[in-house]
Amino acid sequence: YQSQLRTWARRLCNGDTHLADDLAQETFMKAYAALGAFRAEAKFSTWLYRIAFNIAANRWRAKIGILAGCITRLTGLASHAKKRGRL
Repeated sequence: YQSQLRTWARRLCNGDTHLADDLAQETFMKAYAALGAFRAEAKFSTWLYRIAFNIAANRWRAKIGILAGCITRLTGLASHAKKRGRL
């Protein structure tokens, strides 16, 4: 499953092979830890792809949250500077 998962991970990471390799590795580690929870209602590969997607989505959400926090902070600093006549 490694080759197929790495290909899927590259798609999720916009072609960044380093991020994709990290994503694939984390996916295999999470899958191994949760192997007992795997239900054979779907194919194993589908389960792996879903784990990879969830990890990628969580990273994306965290990144958006960090950016939102930075924007809020910068906006606050700009308002403060403007009030003090520095902008």
